[in-house]
Amino acid sequence: MPLRVCILAHEAVQSWVPFYIEAFRRRCEVVTIGGAIDPDRLGAGGWAEAPAPAVPNDIVTDSVDAVACLGLLPEEWVPDLVVAVQSGEPPFQRTAALNRPTVYISVDTWHDSGEVLAARCYDFVFAAQPVFLPYFKQGGCARAAWLPLGASPALHRAVDADAAWDITFVGTTKYGVNEERLKRLAALGEHFSVEKRADAGPEEMCRVYAAGRLAFNSSVAQDVNMRVFEVLAMGRPLLTNRDAAVNGLLELFEEGTHFIGYDDADLVGQAGRYLADAAACTAMARAGQALVLEKHTYLHRIDALLESVREGVSGLGRFSGPLFREGDCLSAYLPFGARVVVDIGMGLDRSKVALRGHGVVRLVGVAGDREECARRRGSYDEVLTWPAGSEAVAGADALLWTAPARHVADVQAALAYAHGALCAGGALVLRLSVDEMASAGFEPTEKAWDAWAYAQGFHQLLFRPREAGENWHVIVLKKYTRSIKDIYGEIYARFPGGHLGGEA
Repeated sequence: MPLRVCILAHEAVQSWVPFYIEAFRRRCEVVTIGGAIDPDRLGAGGWAEAPAPAVPNDIVTDSVDAVACLGLLPEEWVPDLVVAVQSGEPPFQRTAALNRPTVYISVDTWHDSGEVLAARCYDFVFAAQPVFLPYFKQGGCARAAWLPLGASPALHRAVDADAAWDITFVGTTKYGVNEERLKRLAALGEHFSVEKRADAGPEEMCRVYAAGRLAFNSSVAQDVNMRVFEVLAMGRPLLTNRDAAVNGLLELFEEGTHFIGYDDADLVGQAGRYLADAAACTAMARAGQALVLEKHTYLHRIDALLESVREGVSGLGRFSGPLFREGDCLSAYLPFGARVVVDIGMGLDRSKVALRGHGVVRLVGVAGDREECARRRGSYDEVLTWPAGSEAVAGADALLWTAPARHVADVQAALAYAHGALCAGGALVLRLSVDEMASAGFEPTEKAWDAWAYAQGFHQLLFRPREAGENWHVIVLKKYTRSIKDIYGEIYARFPGGHLGGEA
């Protein structure tokens, strides 16, 4: 039985979103949820006449609350996996409250200031440009991996056309961030016939590139963008900026075999050299097309994504129980993909055998009572006696704090201990009594905890206030090793035009 995958994404034109959805549908049973295209916004953005409409969502809602969105699913359709795709709109909220593995796909990370912050709430993060992986990990994403873009062979294919132009280009040139692209096109235009087109749908894009002897690409942020894979899938010789090597261009393709590389000093020379050698262009186009179809389609990307999630989460597709995290049993709040779990207080409500089904390979119990440690030894892979230093459990993926009052007098000391024990992006799951919450020195509210936890090196993912008759609060935090402000500062220093808009 295929996996059931719920995709959270806003409808978009000229976007990667439909390609991911189409590939997921070929492997899984899929329901998409998210906002519809706003015609007024299309007009304001200059896309009103765009011939590449979005794939309509199965369930249309303006809500960005993941819990509310999944509450719209048919009662009999329960997803095995939830995937959110960056789609140029406000990110979805409260994904940490979902009791299923969650995935986030980030593509144009360089120009969306919310990406690192949004991604921290997911179990797995896949970035199209590997230069951003350290930022995701520093910001609280333990499992961030490179997932390049790709091609969709049904749309990006060779067509017959007469070569009317030396060089052709399809893509955006209207934003300020495209100034370098425009200068390069102008330089080429001084020596060769150049055709540039914007807002072209897949059919027209294939025809435009087929009418050129070379296909031009200039990525804005040294990224290996969609155009690289699409042009090669069409069987066209690609002229692209070689500084995209920082994002894996040369790990995916070989210059001179699959594409023509250039920098600003040799752009015109490279174009002229290959325009004068039709045989070399033909051989390169064929080699590039063959490689993309063999290894670099969106279907290949989805296969790699699903394999990665399956490796991280044992039993994917066999989970049952509520769709949303609830109650005060801490096992319900463990992040999917956690392999090393530490239970401070030994109050965990599930056995190590049961946790194996979630991928936990090492379960460590810590308690201050030696007799309790001896009595519970069989329930854990390893038992330590408090006060065990955080170095004894360093690198844990998740730390459950079930009885902090027995070991540490105040919550701030508990957070300091957990920060030292957890890996970057590791989760701290706290069950705190009313008195223990009071030791933090302020009202136990979600807003107050969010600000206070951030000052201690944690993002707050989930805050479950106590219900009537209860004495417990449950809080889920995620460790970061670098502040979001510093991360954004570095990204925008490196890509100063990022806040101006996207590119295609």
